[in-house]
Amino acid sequence: MYLPKLDKFRSAGYLETVTNTAYVGWDSFRIFNTGGQADKKALFGSLIRVDQFSPLSI
Repeated sequence: MYLPKLDKFRSAGYLETVTNTAYVGWDSFRIFNTGGQADKKALFGSLIRVDQFSPLSI
């Protein structure tokens, strides 16, 4: 899920492990949308794992 608030951060984004939902900024979103399989796999591996993600806490 693209969150504009995350555009200003350098991290790839967050992966909420309970729902397996990724919360990412624009650069990461573009890779998930149009990147190759290897790029998507690398990006997925670099997401910060959290039990529950709260966009209000950023």
